[in-house]
Amino acid sequence: MAKLIDARLSPEIEQDAQFDIYRRVEIVEMANGFEERNTPQAHHRRRISLVYGAHQTAQIEEVRAAWMVALGPIYAFRFKDWSDYKTSAGGSAPGNADQSIGAGDGIEVDFQLSKTVSFGATSYAHPIKAPVDGSLLVAVAGVAQVEGVDFTADYDTGLITFTAAPADTLAITAGCMFDVWVRFEGESFSMSHLLFVENDASQQVSETGEITLIEVLE
Repeated sequence: MAKLIDARLSPEIEQDAQFDIYRRVEIVEMANGFEERNTPQAHHRRRISLVYGAHQTAQIEEVRAAWMVALGPIYAFRFKDWSDYKTSAGGSAPGNADQSIGAGDGIEVDFQLSKTVSFGATSYAHPIKAPVDGSLLVAVAGVAQVEGVDFTADYDTGLITFTAAPADTLAITAGCMFDVWVRFEGESFSMSHLLFVENDASQQVSETGEITLIEVLE
C-alpha cells in the first residue's frame, strides 16, 4: 500500500524551490563510434531542491515538522510545481478537453490522467498522480461528465473510473490542476539558529543544508 500524506508545504516554500527533471539513461558506445541508448525509466522524475541559507525560522521549522511526520523518506506528500501545475496552456483555466486520456472500447472503465507534451511530431504523456480535488473536469466525445454520477476519481493515483464503459472509439478527455507526490531524499535533517529572539518571529533566523525532494511515481 502506498504511503501518502495528503498535505502540502506552504506556497512560499514551494515557490522558492529549484527544480531538475531527470531520467536515468544507459549509453553504450560501440567500437565503431555508434551508440546504444536506453532508459529503464518509464517516466522522468522531478528532483526539487529547497536551498536555505539564512531563512525565516518558521519556514524551516515547517519543513522539519513535515520531515518528522513523513518519517524522513518513508511517506510521500503533495508538492505544487508552480511551473507545471495544470493541464491547460498559458493563463487559461483547465477545461474538460485539455488532454486526451484514451478512447472507449465498450469494455474498459479505468483511465489514467496524464499531460501530453510534443516536440515536432513526437509526443510524451506524463501521468498525473495527484489531481487537485474540485478541479477535475472530464468529457466523453465532448459531452461533460458528472463526477459521482458518471465517474469517480482516485485523488491519490489520478485514476478515473467510469460507471459505464465508454462506447467504442469515443474520445475521453480531461483537465485539472495537479500536484506531484514527493518524498524527502535524505535520512537526516540538520538545522541551526543564526538569530533567535524569543516571542518575536521577525527576529528569528535559521539555516539548514540543502533539502532535496524526489518525485514518487508509484
